[in-house]
Amino acid sequence: MLDGDGQIIVLPNTFVLAHKLSNGTANSRRRVTVEVGIAYRESINAARATMLSLTGNDPRICQDPAPTVVVGDCAESCVKLLMRFWIRDKGMAGAIHSEYLERVKNAFDRAGIEIPYPHLQLVMDSQRSAGELRAAG
Repeated sequence: MLDGDGQIIVLPNTFVLAHKLSNGTANSRRRVTVEVGIAYRESINAARATMLSLTGNDPRICQDPAPTVVVGDCAESCVKLLMRFWIRDKGMAGAIHSEYLERVKNAFDRAGIEIPYPHLQLVMDSQRSAGELRAAG
């Protein structure tokens, strides 16, 4: 078998019998999933509308089934949104994925929708000074 990068894959019979296999060449279309996180204070509906507006005039994207944006996870630093759409040429999946990551980032910048970076909030129970902490350590 060949993988999507042209690498030869050899599967022992025991593996084939014990695992589910998928055939990426059986369907001429392919679903692309673009994952982007937004800050918790942002509107999911506004982000969804912004993302979906990018797909409407792209002839490479199938409109049936229609592109969707769903919440994939409420993670530590963001709400992860998954934009899913089907493309007509499965060979373009990687390029279209990268293109739409960039398109979403630029559209969010224009709309003022924050893509947060991971951060840590530190809460201290007592108000000890740095000197007290060093002396105690």
